[in-house]
Amino acid sequence: MNTTHISPTPVGMRVYAEAEVINISANGKMVDFKVSAYDEMGLIGEGTHQRAVIDNDRFMEKPIENVRTKRTANRREIYSLRFLLCTRDRITFVA
Repeated sequence: MNTTHISPTPVGMRVYAEAEVINISANGKMVDFKVSAYDEMGLIGEGTHQRAVIDNDRFMEKPIENVRTKRTANRREIYSLRFLLCTRDRITFVA
């Protein structure tokens, strides 16, 4: 992410952000965004961001396997990894 901070926001003021797709690579694997952040007074930051399009199932194979094979892990470590797995586009429960 490449951003510029323009103005501070007072404590308690609402902030919202926008992202606009500005380019998709020829092979469809990279997406460029224009990002902007606003508070109640106006623009507070802006920039660009680039993301890769991935196969979610393939991407999640390794962390899921790590949880399944980590027999000596304590419960807190397993719950932390489960939380990370649940922050993707869809929730993946690990047995």
